[in-house]
Amino acid sequence: MEIEFPETLPVLREQTEFAVTFFRYGKITLSRFRVDDYKPRERFSYRQLSGFFKLWVHTQVLSIHDSKTTLLTDLVDYQLPFGIAGAIVDDLFANREIERLLQQRLLKIQERFEGPG
Repeated sequence: MEIEFPETLPVLREQTEFAVTFFRYGKITLSRFRVDDYKPRERFSYRQLSGFFKLWVHTQVLSIHDSKTTLLTDLVDYQLPFGIAGAIVDDLFANREIERLLQQRLLKIQERFEGPG
């Protein structure tokens, strides 16, 4: 899965809406999201308004430990569409793909703040 973010990201604040384009299995899906909670340096939470998932709420919590160490915790509440079939797809595939995407994002964040390798 590839993700394309808008060229300019909106100023983050509660109720801000933004769109993200996902490329998956040769299909393009536009998903719209809304920021529910934004406290700089503490937490950021957004939910899907339209897109692939039946439910998607992602909260990122930052815990600053010292001047060089911050713990980033991702809390994701999601549900695939299609009832029991969606639950089976989730068990077999989707949950690992979501975890992989979050790990890739974490590596990019580490690279951004620590520099390459």
